[in-house]
Formats: sequence, C-alpha cells, structure tokens
Amino acid sequence: MWAFKGNFLNLKQFMKKSKTIVLCLLTVCAAAGLNACSDDDENATGNAGDFTPEITISINDAGTLSENISKADIGKAGNIKITGELNGTDIIFIRERAGSQGKALMLDLSGARIVEGGEMYYAVDTTEYVTANDTIGDYMFTGCKALEGIILPDGAAMGRDVFSGCERLRYVTLPAGLAGVGAYTFASCTSLASVDIPDGATRIGDGAFGGCTALKDVNLPNSVDSIGKDAFNSCTAMTSIKLPDAVYFIGNGAFWNCTRLKNISIPASVENIGADAFNYCINLEAADIPDNVKEIGDRAFRTCNKLSAVTLPAALKTIGDEAFAYCTMFSEITIPAGVKSLGVSTDNKGNYVTCPFSGCDNLRTIYMRCAEAPEGLAPTLWLLSQDCGAAVKVYVPRGASAGYAKQLDDFRNDHGVSGTIAEFEEYDL
Repeated sequence: MWAFKGNFLNLKQFMKKSKTIVLCLLTVCAAAGLNACSDDDENATGNAGDFTPEITISINDAGTLSENISKADIGKAGNIKITGELNGTDIIFIRERAGSQGKALMLDLSGARIVEGGEMYYAVDTTEYVTANDTIGDYMFTGCKALEGIILPDGAAMGRDVFSGCERLRYVTLPAGLAGVGAYTFASCTSLASVDIPDGATRIGDGAFGGCTALKDVNLPNSVDSIGKDAFNSCTAMTSIKLPDAVYFIGNGAFWNCTRLKNISIPASVENIGADAFNYCINLEAADIPDNVKEIGDRAFRTCNKLSAVTLPAALKTIGDEAFAYCTMFSEITIPAGVKSLGVSTDNKGNYVTCPFSGCDNLRTIYMRCAEAPEGLAPTLWLLSQDCGAAVKVYVPRGASAGYAKQLDDFRNDHGVSGTIAEFEEYDL
C-alpha cells in the first residue's frame, strides 16, 4: 500500500486557484475599487485564518447535515465550513461530496465535533466503522478523491487510514493535542507536499506517509520518539528530514525508496536501525550512525550507492545480511571490536549468496578490531572476493591472525572453496 503545512500555509494561494472563488473575489474587489489578484501568485502564503468559506453550515442536531444543505448545493461549493456535532450519517453525506473526482473540496471542521451515533460510515470486509466521540475515526475520509484541504478540530484523536488514497489532498491542519499520526493515515496522498506534526505527538505510525510521492517537508516536534515501519516509504521527493533527539526507534523500511534523500542524522538515542530502513536511498550521501547503535538490520542501507563511507559505532554487535549491499563507493570499512555477527544467507542448496557487503565491488580493505573473528566473516570474505575479483586485504589485531585464519580454513574445507580469499595482516589498534 502505497505527506503541506499543518497550519494551511499557502491556503490563500490555493483558494485563488479555484475559478469559482476567483470570480467571487473579482466581483468583491471591483466593488471595493481594488485590483484583482492573480490566480498564479506562487508566493502567496496564509494560515488557517485565511480560509474563506463559500458556505458555513451550522448543525444543531447530529445526523441532520443533509437537511441543512442539498446534495446539489454542497456539490457546487468548493470551500465549506461546518460547525456543530457530526455523527456517522453526516460523515456519509460528506464522503459522498468528497468521494468523487468532481470539484475540489476544502473543508473546515475546526468548529465541529465528531460524536457517536448515526449510520456506519465505512466498511472493510465484515468490519463496520462508526463514529466515536471526539475521534477522527479509522478510514473516515479514505479515498475521498475530491478532498484537497481540511482543518480538523483541536483535541480530536485520530485513527488509522484516515486520509489514505486522498490523491488531491494538499493541505491539512492536524488537531492540537494529537498523540501521534496513526498507521497509514496519509498513505498514497500523492499531492501532499508538506506537513506539520503538532507539538506533543510522540509517534509516526506504520506507513503513515507511505507513497506520498510529493512530500518534501515534514516538521516533526521534539516530542516524537518513534518512527514506525514504512512510515515514509517511497516519499520520493524528500531530500532531507530532521529526526528529533527523542527518537529511539526507526522501524523496518521507514525510509525505503526515498530516492532523493541526501543525508540523514540519526539521533543518539537510537539503538537499532531496522531492516530496510534506508534501502534504495540511491542519493544518500551521508549517514551518521550514533554511538549507541547495537544492531544494523538486514538491507538497512542496501543500494545506497552514493554513500562513500560510514563510521560504525563501538557499541555495534550485529550487522545484518545485505546491510550495506551494493554500496559501490565503499573502498574500505572498519568493523568495531564488539561485533559478534555478520549476517549471511544461503540458497536452498546451502550455498552462500549474500552478506552485509554483497555487491560492494570496490571494497578491498577491511580493518577488524575484533579480537575474535565474528560469526559469518568467512563467507562474507569469500563473497566479497567473488564480487571484487581479488583477495580482500584484512587487517586484524596483533596476535589474532591465527584465529581468523582458522575460521577461513574451516570454511574452505566445509564448502570446497579454493583460491585466495583474503590476506591477513596484523596491526596495532
């Protein structure tokens, strides 16, 4: 499956692009003796206060939205403000307006409150979704293809997949007090270019912005401590992101296929970098791995082929299979003393096929700081020698070469490997 300023930045500009609104503005401006504003003003900025609704609908009783405005009239309006209590029946009415490919809809719900009751507003297989008090529920606006902007009420909680598949969504104001962005909330919102996460939010859920291919700017508050699995997967317009110091967890595939991401500073509190976390970030030039990282997951930096070097931290214990595979600019690397395992994999016949540095065909020199050879070193060296077409030069701590050589000899005997795989040389740490 498979992300705009949270305070409606450039909303004024967007409103000017609506031809209906432009006609209204021209009429007002002419009456006031003002010059009409261009609808191509790319520098216009604004905030939620600039939202000028064509229609304001005040609801006295939940479930009566359709009694306050007809389908024909709501279909004509591009900018709508709704106040009062809304239940499932009202959400269905809004979804009917926002769910088509028709006229773009800007929706201001800052004065509304979601309450329980009314009909179910959505269903997935046998699961029916109904409204709950003060909650923007699961799938509430999913697939609303006309929805281009929305202001949500402060204090509301949010579920998962709230806006998934809203292809035209460009502007959103998230609720103050939001605990976090739920799983797949903005998945495949392919027009969303920037987003502000409110202060106090602590988590970015799994797949929250996955497939938001226009997303360039994400402002994370210092309160965020967790980046979920696939959270920014395939955000192909993103060139950089600042992760707050509080972040301790980066999930599997969190930035997978962020093909324009150039640099990332991983916070000091992170101890594990998940599998595929930065896989196929083909323009990543720098990655600062903090001192506390103990594990780098499988394929974590796979195919980061502009990454020329990394400094691995002293706390590191495990380097996963293909963790740096196809980082073709690597020419040397230092393995810290605490590393106990190098991930390798075999095919169904037991033949070794991948290692942490598979495809690093320029990696000819390795500095080992480990007193004993880590598990998986021998097949790693053999696979590297195949990729490079030459023996790998391995520097080992003084007095440790015999142990290293024994692991390599055992590997040769067990797998019938011949030829020179590695040349060991001792050095002083």
